[in-house]
Amino acid sequence: MRLRLPIPLPTRSSRPSPAAAPHPARRVDRHGPLAALAGELAQALELQETAERVIAGCAGPWPVEGCWSAEGAPVVTALLRISNRIGDIDVTEQDAELKEDACYLVLWHQAAVDRALRLAYSADVTDASEHERAALQGLGAPSQQLRDLYDEVRGRIRALAERDAAASGTSTQNSFPSTSASTTQETSPWPTSAGVAPSAVSRSTSSA
Repeated sequence: MRLRLPIPLPTRSSRPSPAAAPHPARRVDRHGPLAALAGELAQALELQETAERVIAGCAGPWPVEGCWSAEGAPVVTALLRISNRIGDIDVTEQDAELKEDACYLVLWHQAAVDRALRLAYSADVTDASEHERAALQGLGAPSQQLRDLYDEVRGRIRALAERDAAASGTSTQNSFPSTSASTTQETSPWPTSAGVAPSAVSRSTSSA
C-alpha cells in the first residue's frame, strides 16, 4: 500500500483515551523499549542533514546532477529500515503514542527524499512535474518535530529512571545508545506529496 502524504499527525485530544491498565504483579519494563526507540530516532536524526542536501540538489537546474541519486538512495533505504525497526519495538500502551509518531515522522523523512529523487530522475518529465520539482523546499516542519520527539523520549526515560531511583533510594545514570544508519537496499513507498508539514504533537514528558 502506497504511503499517502500529507497525513496530519493526530493530537492527544483527537485520540481516544486508553482504558486504565490493570496493575501487574511485577513492574513492566518501559525503559528498554524506550531506549531502543531513542536509538532509532537518533539514527534518523543523523540522516537529516544529508536528506536536506539531497532535496535541495534535486530542486536545482535541469538536468539534475547524478551525484544526488547516489547520495540520496541510501538515505531512503536507511530511513525505511529505521521505520520498520521502530514498528517492531514492543512498547507499553503508555508509550504507544511515541512509537506511532516516531514511525510516521521517519516515514515522512523517507517519503520526502524519495519524492525528490523520483522527480529529479524521472524519465517522464512534464511541465507539472518540473514545477513540483523546482518547488521542493526540504523536510519542513517534520525536521524539528523529529528532534522534539527524540527529546521527549529521552525525557520520559529520565523520568522513569528518577522514579525508580527514588523508589530504591539509589542514584541514576542515564545512557543512550550510540547509533549509525543502515544502508541495505529495500523497496520504498511512493508518496503523493511532501510539501505540507504535519501538525505538531504535544505531550507530557513526565509520564510515570
